[in-house]
This record gives sequence, structure tokens and C-alpha cells, in this order.
Amino acid sequence: MVLEAFRPGVTARFGLDYESVRAVNPDVIYLSVTGYGQTGPWSNRPLTDSIAQAVTGMMSMNRDKDGLPQRVGMIAIDVMTGLYAFQAVSAALYARTVRGAPGRYIDMSLQQSAGAFMAAKMIEYHLEGPVPQVVGVPVGTFESADGFVNINARREKHFEALCGLVDRPELAADLRFASYEARIENEAALMAQLRPLVRERSTAEWVRLLGEADIIAGPVNDFGDYFQEPQVLHNSSVAWQEHDAVGRVPMHAVPGIETAPEGSFLATAPDLGADSRAVLREYGYSDRDIDGMAASGAVIDGARMDRNDAGAQAAED
Repeated sequence: MVLEAFRPGVTARFGLDYESVRAVNPDVIYLSVTGYGQTGPWSNRPLTDSIAQAVTGMMSMNRDKDGLPQRVGMIAIDVMTGLYAFQAVSAALYARTVRGAPGRYIDMSLQQSAGAFMAAKMIEYHLEGPVPQVVGVPVGTFESADGFVNINARREKHFEALCGLVDRPELAADLRFASYEARIENEAALMAQLRPLVRERSTAEWVRLLGEADIIAGPVNDFGDYFQEPQVLHNSSVAWQEHDAVGRVPMHAVPGIETAPEGSFLATAPDLGADSRAVLREYGYSDRDIDGMAASGAVIDGARMDRNDAGAQAAED
């Protein structure tokens, strides 16, 4: 298995491109991750997550109140590219191990990963135009007395229940809002009446009332709020780990994978190169070999770095 994330052509200069590796090991599964792919007019351009969000249309779906396109505030495309890569590599490993398939070259790019992730929105854009149709009303984020709450009350029984909660039952009988289609057509008028009413209660009160009425809703949390949510605590979704360099940090569980018990090696974040020597020994390299690799910069040996740091500190003392 080979994974590389250089620009096209770089590994070939070192004799480590797919064709060179396959000549030695025909069964190799070789993953290349680039910004735009191995060939094409943009293949040699650099690409970061934020630029990928701009180029692929993601920012066009995320505009501020003035209509200015905004990036999602995390490395969303980097993460989804990793997930698509995991999927492709897993399928290739399965095919090779179970079905006897040959090795495979996997060309993975941020551009194509973003496009695959947004495929449904691209179809929507093509069929409906740049401004998608409203799928239901009232749906969206409402300001509360002390924050924000997201409410989805587009179904008839939910809308009627919401009208009762805001002490405006007559809204459900108003011909402008009396049907699913009518509410979509008169969205602006309905939302203008609901928004000031929602601002009269706190987020926590709304979450309780809406939950009791079986209306789909939830608080707009920051991460600190999320850490303290009862469901998050119940599921042990976030584990807190002590790190030598930065102290206590939250580590979220990976869906579908059992959380490593506290104190196990899987529950810790090793320093850079901390396991290099142990791994290389497993493959038959001697300490002398590993010392030579570390000295040349071919590998990072965390244990060797610790010794050097300790020696430097002793010299200072």
C-alpha cells in the first residue's frame, strides 16, 4: 500500500510513481491525492480547502445576509476527500484479498471529492436554477431571547402545534398559511409574524416546548454547548484526553468504531516519529540502519529526537 499527496510528477522524479512501484510489486494499491487530478489544465495548480470550496460551488450555497459567499468554517473538503479515499482503498483491499483482484491505482482529488459530496445540490441547481425552491415553511433558524433555535414545522400537525405554542392559533386557519403550498408561496409574510414571537422565550424553553409537541427542533449550539448536551454525555461521544504538549483535549468518537479504552495506545496521540523505530524494527531494520535513516532525514525518529533534546538540555544546565 502506497499513499502520496504530491503534485503530479513529483513521485516520478524519485522513481516512486505507480508504474515504477508496480514493476516491483504488481499487487500494490497506490493512492494519489491531489487538488485537481493527475492531468488537465489545472492539474499543477496548488489547492487548499478554502479555494476548493470556492471553485466547486460550495461557497455559493453559504452566503451571508449581504449575499457574500462564505467558506464553511472547517476543512470540510479535506475531510471528505480522506473519507472517499478510505472508501476507495477499502474496496481495493477487499477486491485484492477476497476476490484475487490485481493491485490498483486510485486517483483521488479534492475537486472531485467536493463534487461527489454535493452531487444532489448540483442536480437541484440544474433543475431549479441558482436559487433553490423552498422545501417547506416554517423551516429555519430563529432568534430566541438568549440565542438561536432551529425549527422544522412544515408538516400540517407541526405547524398547527407551533401556532398554539406562540399563542396564535388563528395563523393555522389563515388562507395564506392553511396548506403546505400556501405557506411556501407566502413564506415571507408567515416568517415575519413568527420571528418576533419566537424571540419572546429562551432557547432552552423552546427546545422543551417544541420537544413536548413532537416538533422537529434543536438548539443552535457552539462546541462548548455540544460537549454538555445530555445525549452527547450519555453516548460518551466526546472523550477527554491528556496530551503532553497541549493538555486536556476533546476527542470525538468515530461513528461505527468502538472507542478505545482510556489509557490504551489507541487512545493517545503519539508525538511525531514516536513509533518510527518500533515499526522499522518490525520490518527487520537494525538500530544502525534506523540511525542512518534518521540522520539522513529519511525518517523521523521521535526517540532519537528526545535523546538529542535531553542532551541539549543537559548541556544548557
